[in-house]
Amino acid sequence: MGLGGWIGGIVFLTIVQAAPPTQPYAQAGSWVYTSVTYQGETHAVNVYRPSGYPNDAPYPVVYLLHGWGGTPTVWPNEYPILAEQADTYGVLIVAVEGDNSNIPPSWYSPRAQIPWPDGEFWRISFYDWFFRGVLPWVAANYAIRTDPGGRAIAGFSMGGKGAMSLAGHRPDLFVAAAEWGGVMDLRDYSTNFDIQYVYGPIASQTLSYAADSPIELAANLKGLSITLLHGAEDTYVHYQQSRTMRDKLSTLGYTYLWEEIPNLAHVVNNYEITRTLQRFDAAFLVNGVHIPPEVGEAFGAFAVGKDFVNHLPFDFEEVGD
Repeated sequence: MGLGGWIGGIVFLTIVQAAPPTQPYAQAGSWVYTSVTYQGETHAVNVYRPSGYPNDAPYPVVYLLHGWGGTPTVWPNEYPILAEQADTYGVLIVAVEGDNSNIPPSWYSPRAQIPWPDGEFWRISFYDWFFRGVLPWVAANYAIRTDPGGRAIAGFSMGGKGAMSLAGHRPDLFVAAAEWGGVMDLRDYSTNFDIQYVYGPIASQTLSYAADSPIELAANLKGLSITLLHGAEDTYVHYQQSRTMRDKLSTLGYTYLWEEIPNLAHVVNNYEITRTLQRFDAAFLVNGVHIPPEVGEAFGAFAVGKDFVNHLPFDFEEVGD
């Protein structure tokens, strides 16, 4: 599947019918671990409904992407502050699976049929599973806002890359994005973290690495609320990654929040989560549908303008009104 190219003309969006949850809902104020299937590709999601749900419907949604080797259960198990913040700001949290011990890392990419030593995985790419499967499933099963102004995405490490690249590919679907210790340029880690299985050898696939790197997609983030948080002691995914992204956004003249957290290595801490949810809450308060002016006048149809680069040549079937 090619990673470069332009999308021309108008693409009309339709709602994809989603399967019902595989487990009954728990009471509000608790996490529900279930799964979403799209075209035979099934992966886990972990959903937190804030206390009081559904009294204040419709709710904005925060999508969470875990790091390399993680699972969607890492968030409730290690970061109870997420539930506290979701209750405070009245948001639904949807943590999604990007890999686990049984499947290779997707790197939250548009690449399908990832070759692995014992076979092929991600026959449907994470990109398709997420946009065409997860987003419609959440809209069909929860009382949420379906306008882009009510949707944000955040992630750690590999998930930080995912949050920024997914928002970069589809800025018309988000109001805010945040990365915590994220890989902003895949080319810098082409021999690490199983990245070569997803994108191929760097020598022959440089364009593929570039086309899905947040640093190359940064121009598409115009108008979004962007948060870059990185540990000042992080050398696992070096803090220079977020600095480089900061510099690129500065060159573009975009607004953002960038912070290096003192004494923090390659982990997420409570401050980063709290700071991000605060910024997301402020972005959710923006009145009306928050999309770049090039995209069009309605969420139901959009045109790709000249400022949108490295979009993929798909016929989109996304959630709409």
